[in-house]
Amino acid sequence: MDEAVRALVQLVDPRLIERGLVKQRVQLRRHVTHAVEHSTLERYATVARGLHGRRCTCLHCSSMAAVQPVQQLSLGKSTEAGFIQFYNSMPEKPSTTVRVFDRNEYFTVHGEDASLAARLVFHTSSAVKQLGSGCQQLPSVALSRMNFESFARELLLVRQYRVEVYRNKGRGVWTVAYKASPGNLQQLEEVLFGGGAITHTAVTLAVRLATQGKQGGRLVGLAYADLNNHVLGVTEFTDSDQLSELQACLVQLGPKECLLVSSDRHSDSGRLRQLLSRCGLLITDRKRSLQLERQGTLSTSLPPQLSSARRTL
Repeated sequence: MDEAVRALVQLVDPRLIERGLVKQRVQLRRHVTHAVEHSTLERYATVARGLHGRRCTCLHCSSMAAVQPVQQLSLGKSTEAGFIQFYNSMPEKPSTTVRVFDRNEYFTVHGEDASLAARLVFHTSSAVKQLGSGCQQLPSVALSRMNFESFARELLLVRQYRVEVYRNKGRGVWTVAYKASPGNLQQLEEVLFGGGAITHTAVTLAVRLATQGKQGGRLVGLAYADLNNHVLGVTEFTDSDQLSELQACLVQLGPKECLLVSSDRHSDSGRLRQLLSRCGLLITDRKRSLQLERQGTLSTSLPPQLSSARRTL
Protein backbone atom coordinates (compact mmCIF):
# COMPACT_ATOMS: atom_id res chain seq x y z
CA MET A 1 0.00 0.00 0.00
CA ASP A 2 2.82 2.41 0.79
CA GLU A 3 4.35 1.88 -2.65
CA ALA A 4 0.98 2.56 -4.27
CA VAL A 5 0.55 5.77 -2.26
CA ARG A 6 4.05 6.99 -3.16
CA ALA A 7 3.50 6.21 -6.84
CA LEU A 8 0.19 8.06 -6.77
CA VAL A 9 1.69 11.18 -5.23
CA GLN A 10 4.62 11.13 -7.65
CA LEU A 11 2.18 10.91 -10.53
CA VAL A 12 0.43 14.08 -9.44
CA ASP A 13 3.27 16.24 -8.13
CA PRO A 14 6.71 14.89 -7.11
CA ARG A 15 7.27 17.97 -4.94
CA LEU A 16 4.60 16.79 -2.53
CA ILE A 17 6.91 14.04 -1.29
CA GLU A 18 9.54 16.63 -0.37
CA ARG A 19 6.98 18.48 1.72
CA GLY A 20 6.32 15.40 3.85
CA LEU A 21 2.86 14.64 2.51
CA VAL A 22 3.47 10.89 2.43
CA LYS A 23 3.98 10.88 6.19
CA GLN A 24 0.24 11.37 6.57
CA ARG A 25 -0.30 7.73 5.66
CA VAL A 26 -3.52 7.18 7.57
CA GLN A 27 -5.30 10.14 6.02
CA LEU A 28 -3.93 9.40 2.57
CA ARG A 29 -5.01 5.77 2.69
CA ARG A 30 -8.52 6.72 3.69
CA HIS A 31 -8.98 9.12 0.81
CA VAL A 32 -7.26 6.86 -1.68
CA THR A 33 -9.80 4.19 -0.71
CA HIS A 34 -12.55 6.64 -1.63
CA ALA A 35 -10.97 7.16 -5.02
CA VAL A 36 -10.42 3.45 -5.60
CA GLU A 37 -14.12 2.87 -5.04
CA HIS A 38 -14.81 5.24 -7.93
CA SER A 39 -12.04 3.60 -10.01
CA THR A 40 -10.81 6.40 -12.27
CA LEU A 41 -7.26 7.76 -12.42
CA GLU A 42 -8.52 11.30 -12.76
CA ARG A 43 -10.15 11.06 -9.35
CA TYR A 44 -6.96 9.57 -7.91
CA ALA A 45 -5.21 12.75 -8.96
CA THR A 46 -7.97 14.87 -7.46
CA VAL A 47 -7.49 13.08 -4.15
CA ALA A 48 -3.76 13.81 -3.97
CA ARG A 49 -4.19 17.44 -5.02
CA GLY A 50 -6.82 17.89 -2.34
CA LEU A 51 -4.54 16.44 0.31
CA HIS A 52 -1.93 19.06 -0.54
CA GLY A 53 -4.38 21.55 0.96
CA ARG A 54 -5.06 19.18 3.88
CA ARG A 55 -8.58 18.55 2.60
CA CYS A 56 -9.89 15.90 0.25
CA THR A 57 -11.73 17.29 -2.78
CA CYS A 58 -12.49 14.01 -4.55
CA LEU A 59 -16.01 13.62 -5.91
CA HIS A 60 -16.88 11.08 -3.25
CA CYS A 61 -15.89 13.33 -0.33
CA SER A 62 -17.40 16.41 -1.97
CA SER A 63 -20.73 14.65 -2.48
CA MET A 64 -20.73 13.40 1.10
CA ALA A 65 -20.04 16.93 2.34
CA ALA A 66 -22.98 18.21 0.31
CA VAL A 67 -25.32 15.44 1.47
CA GLN A 68 -25.89 16.39 5.08
CA PRO A 69 -29.10 16.02 7.12
CA VAL A 70 -30.07 19.68 6.80
CA GLN A 71 -33.81 19.00 7.02
CA GLN A 72 -35.35 19.02 10.48
CA LEU A 73 -38.48 17.00 11.10
CA SER A 74 -40.73 19.20 13.24
CA LEU A 75 -44.40 18.34 13.73
CA GLY A 76 -46.95 19.34 16.29
CA LYS A 77 -47.61 16.94 19.15
CA SER A 78 -51.07 16.03 17.89
CA THR A 79 -49.75 15.57 14.35
CA GLU A 80 -46.89 13.40 15.62
CA ALA A 81 -49.23 11.20 17.64
CA GLY A 82 -51.62 10.81 14.71
CA PHE A 83 -48.88 9.94 12.27
CA ILE A 84 -47.25 7.43 14.62
CA GLN A 85 -50.62 5.77 15.13
CA PHE A 86 -51.19 5.62 11.37
CA TYR A 87 -47.68 4.29 10.69
CA ASN A 88 -48.02 1.52 13.27
CA SER A 89 -51.39 0.51 11.75
CA MET A 90 -49.93 0.05 8.26
CA PRO A 91 -49.75 -3.55 7.01
CA GLU A 92 -46.44 -5.35 7.33
CA LYS A 93 -44.14 -4.88 4.35
CA PRO A 94 -41.28 -6.97 2.92
CA SER A 95 -37.80 -6.01 4.03
CA THR A 96 -36.99 -5.10 0.40
CA THR A 97 -39.67 -2.39 0.30
CA VAL A 98 -38.96 1.16 1.49
CA ARG A 99 -41.78 3.56 2.31
CA VAL A 100 -41.10 7.27 1.80
CA PHE A 101 -43.46 10.03 2.94
CA ASP A 102 -43.68 13.18 0.82
CA ARG A 103 -44.14 16.26 3.03
CA ASN A 104 -44.01 18.76 0.13
CA GLU A 105 -40.76 20.53 1.05
CA TYR A 106 -38.94 17.39 2.16
CA PHE A 107 -39.35 13.62 2.56
CA THR A 108 -39.22 11.34 5.60
CA VAL A 109 -38.59 7.66 6.22
CA HIS A 110 -39.33 5.82 9.44
CA GLY A 111 -38.61 2.65 11.38
CA GLU A 112 -36.12 0.28 9.79
CA ASP A 113 -36.19 2.40 6.64
CA ALA A 114 -34.80 5.32 8.64
CA SER A 115 -31.74 3.30 9.66
CA LEU A 116 -31.25 2.25 6.04
CA ALA A 117 -31.45 5.85 4.81
CA ALA A 118 -29.03 7.06 7.48
CA ARG A 119 -26.52 4.40 6.47
CA LEU A 120 -26.81 4.81 2.69
CA VAL A 121 -27.28 8.58 2.40
CA PHE A 122 -25.51 10.11 5.39
CA HIS A 123 -23.18 7.24 6.36
CA THR A 124 -23.89 7.85 10.03
CA SER A 125 -26.54 6.73 12.49
CA SER A 126 -26.63 10.18 14.07
CA ALA A 127 -29.02 11.30 11.32
CA VAL A 128 -31.77 9.17 12.89
CA LYS A 129 -34.07 11.23 15.13
CA GLN A 130 -36.90 10.05 17.36
CA LEU A 131 -40.40 11.19 16.48
CA GLY A 132 -42.76 11.30 19.47
CA SER A 133 -41.96 10.65 23.09
CA GLY A 134 -42.00 7.90 25.66
CA CYS A 135 -42.85 4.40 24.46
CA GLN A 136 -44.39 5.80 21.27
CA GLN A 137 -41.10 6.95 19.75
CA LEU A 138 -40.58 6.28 16.05
CA PRO A 139 -37.08 6.41 14.45
CA SER A 140 -37.18 8.93 11.60
CA VAL A 141 -34.90 10.55 9.05
CA ALA A 142 -35.68 13.70 7.06
CA LEU A 143 -34.47 13.87 3.45
CA SER A 144 -34.16 16.89 1.21
CA ARG A 145 -35.19 16.43 -2.41
CA MET A 146 -31.57 15.87 -3.41
CA ASN A 147 -31.19 13.30 -0.62
CA PHE A 148 -34.34 11.52 -1.75
CA GLU A 149 -33.18 11.33 -5.35
CA SER A 150 -29.84 9.89 -4.28
CA PHE A 151 -31.57 7.42 -1.97
CA ALA A 152 -34.01 6.30 -4.70
CA ARG A 153 -31.20 5.71 -7.20
CA GLU A 154 -29.28 3.61 -4.71
CA LEU A 155 -32.32 1.52 -3.83
CA LEU A 156 -33.72 0.94 -7.31
CA LEU A 157 -30.65 0.84 -9.54
CA VAL A 158 -28.09 -0.75 -7.21
CA ARG A 159 -29.67 -2.64 -4.32
CA GLN A 160 -32.84 -3.98 -6.00
CA TYR A 161 -35.38 -2.53 -3.55
CA ARG A 162 -38.94 -1.36 -4.12
CA VAL A 163 -39.86 2.24 -3.31
CA GLU A 164 -43.31 3.48 -2.34
CA VAL A 165 -43.94 7.22 -1.96
CA TYR A 166 -46.92 8.29 0.16
CA ARG A 167 -48.75 11.62 0.25
CA ASN A 168 -51.14 13.02 2.81
CA LYS A 169 -54.72 13.12 1.58
CA GLY A 170 -55.94 14.95 4.66
CA ARG A 171 -57.07 13.98 8.16
CA GLY A 172 -53.93 11.95 8.73
CA VAL A 173 -54.59 9.54 5.86
CA TRP A 174 -51.59 8.70 3.67
CA THR A 175 -51.92 6.90 0.35
CA VAL A 176 -49.43 5.68 -2.26
CA ALA A 177 -48.87 8.47 -4.80
CA TYR A 178 -46.31 6.60 -6.91
CA LYS A 179 -44.09 3.57 -6.62
CA ALA A 180 -41.34 1.81 -8.51
CA SER A 181 -39.41 -1.45 -8.52
CA PRO A 182 -36.23 -2.51 -10.34
CA GLY A 183 -38.33 -3.98 -13.15
CA ASN A 184 -40.73 -1.04 -13.43
CA LEU A 185 -39.17 2.42 -13.07
CA GLN A 186 -41.72 4.43 -15.06
CA GLN A 187 -43.24 6.42 -12.21
CA LEU A 188 -39.83 7.52 -10.94
CA GLU A 189 -37.98 7.99 -14.23
CA GLU A 190 -37.83 11.76 -13.78
CA VAL A 191 -36.27 11.34 -10.33
CA LEU A 192 -33.80 8.65 -11.41
CA PHE A 193 -32.66 10.02 -14.76
CA GLY A 194 -33.58 13.71 -14.60
CA GLY A 195 -35.43 13.67 -17.92
CA GLY A 196 -32.35 12.42 -19.79
CA ALA A 197 -31.82 9.23 -21.73
CA ILE A 198 -32.70 6.05 -19.85
CA THR A 199 -29.57 3.90 -19.75
CA HIS A 200 -30.82 1.33 -17.24
CA THR A 201 -32.59 -1.79 -18.46
CA ALA A 202 -35.91 -2.52 -16.76
CA VAL A 203 -37.06 -6.06 -17.55
CA THR A 204 -39.71 -7.79 -15.46
CA LEU A 205 -39.98 -11.58 -15.59
CA ALA A 206 -42.76 -13.98 -14.58
CA VAL A 207 -42.06 -17.69 -14.11
CA ARG A 208 -44.22 -20.65 -13.23
CA LEU A 209 -43.23 -24.31 -12.92
CA ALA A 210 -45.50 -27.27 -13.68
CA THR A 211 -45.25 -31.03 -14.13
CA GLN A 212 -45.46 -32.28 -17.70
CA GLY A 213 -47.96 -35.15 -17.90
CA LYS A 214 -47.09 -38.68 -16.85
CA GLN A 215 -43.43 -38.23 -17.75
CA GLY A 216 -42.98 -36.02 -14.75
CA GLY A 217 -40.75 -33.55 -16.60
CA ARG A 218 -40.44 -29.93 -15.55
CA LEU A 219 -42.37 -27.51 -17.71
CA VAL A 220 -41.33 -23.87 -17.34
CA GLY A 221 -43.69 -21.09 -18.35
CA LEU A 222 -41.95 -17.74 -18.80
CA ALA A 223 -43.12 -14.28 -19.76
CA TYR A 224 -41.20 -11.01 -19.73
CA ALA A 225 -41.84 -7.33 -20.37
CA ASP A 226 -39.09 -4.96 -21.51
CA LEU A 227 -40.54 -1.53 -20.77
CA ASN A 228 -37.71 0.42 -22.36
CA ASN A 229 -37.98 -1.31 -25.74
CA HIS A 230 -41.75 -2.01 -25.49
CA VAL A 231 -41.30 -5.75 -25.97
CA LEU A 232 -43.50 -8.51 -24.55
CA GLY A 233 -42.29 -12.12 -24.76
CA VAL A 234 -43.94 -15.42 -23.84
CA THR A 235 -42.53 -18.93 -24.04
CA GLU A 236 -42.56 -22.36 -22.40
CA PHE A 237 -40.06 -25.21 -22.43
CA THR A 238 -39.01 -28.35 -20.62
CA ASP A 239 -36.03 -28.08 -18.30
CA SER A 240 -33.63 -30.23 -16.31
CA ASP A 241 -33.43 -30.72 -12.55
CA GLN A 242 -30.88 -27.89 -12.34
CA LEU A 243 -33.12 -25.51 -14.34
CA SER A 244 -30.23 -24.89 -16.71
CA GLU A 245 -32.43 -23.63 -19.56
CA LEU A 246 -34.05 -21.11 -17.23
CA GLN A 247 -30.62 -19.92 -16.12
CA ALA A 248 -29.69 -19.33 -19.77
CA CYS A 249 -32.85 -17.25 -20.22
CA LEU A 250 -31.98 -15.14 -17.17
CA VAL A 251 -28.51 -14.45 -18.55
CA GLN A 252 -29.91 -13.52 -21.95
CA LEU A 253 -32.72 -11.26 -20.74
CA GLY A 254 -30.97 -9.65 -17.75
CA PRO A 255 -34.16 -9.08 -15.74
CA LYS A 256 -34.25 -7.05 -12.53
CA GLU A 257 -37.44 -8.44 -11.01
CA CYS A 258 -39.36 -11.71 -11.11
CA LEU A 259 -43.03 -12.31 -10.35
CA LEU A 260 -43.95 -15.62 -8.70
CA VAL A 261 -47.21 -17.17 -7.54
CA SER A 262 -47.18 -16.87 -3.75
CA SER A 263 -49.14 -20.09 -3.19
CA ASP A 264 -47.15 -22.22 -5.64
CA ARG A 265 -46.59 -25.67 -4.11
CA HIS A 266 -44.44 -27.17 -6.85
CA SER A 267 -41.62 -29.32 -5.53
CA ASP A 268 -39.03 -27.14 -7.26
CA SER A 269 -40.40 -23.78 -6.11
CA GLY A 270 -37.72 -23.52 -3.40
CA ARG A 271 -34.98 -24.28 -5.92
CA LEU A 272 -36.44 -21.66 -8.27
CA ARG A 273 -36.33 -18.99 -5.57
CA GLN A 274 -32.73 -19.85 -4.72
CA LEU A 275 -31.79 -19.54 -8.39
CA LEU A 276 -33.45 -16.13 -8.70
CA SER A 277 -31.78 -14.90 -5.51
CA ARG A 278 -28.35 -16.00 -6.74
CA CYS A 279 -28.94 -14.05 -9.93
CA GLY A 280 -29.71 -10.90 -7.92
CA LEU A 281 -33.39 -10.62 -8.90
CA LEU A 282 -35.99 -9.00 -6.69
CA ILE A 283 -38.74 -11.59 -6.08
CA THR A 284 -42.31 -10.28 -6.00
CA ASP A 285 -45.09 -12.63 -4.87
CA ARG A 286 -48.51 -12.34 -6.47
CA LYS A 287 -51.75 -14.16 -5.72
CA ARG A 288 -52.83 -17.02 -7.95
CA SER A 289 -55.21 -15.90 -10.71
CA LEU A 290 -58.59 -17.50 -11.34
CA GLN A 291 -57.32 -19.09 -14.54
CA LEU A 292 -54.48 -20.81 -12.68
CA GLU A 293 -56.89 -21.99 -9.99
CA ARG A 294 -58.92 -23.86 -12.59
CA GLN A 295 -56.00 -25.65 -14.30
CA GLY A 296 -53.30 -27.79 -12.77
CA THR A 297 -50.73 -27.49 -15.59
CA LEU A 298 -49.57 -24.78 -17.93
CA SER A 299 -51.67 -24.32 -21.04
CA THR A 300 -49.94 -24.36 -24.39
CA SER A 301 -52.58 -22.09 -25.93
CA LEU A 302 -52.19 -18.34 -25.73
CA PRO A 303 -54.75 -15.56 -26.03
CA PRO A 304 -54.92 -14.05 -29.55
CA GLN A 305 -53.39 -10.76 -28.40
CA LEU A 306 -50.27 -12.61 -27.14
CA SER A 307 -49.88 -15.22 -29.87
CA SER A 308 -47.63 -12.97 -31.96
CA ALA A 309 -45.38 -12.30 -28.98
CA ARG A 310 -44.63 -15.95 -28.26
CA ARG A 311 -41.12 -17.05 -29.10
CA THR A 312 -38.55 -19.56 -27.93
CA LEU A 313 -35.45 -18.07 -26.33
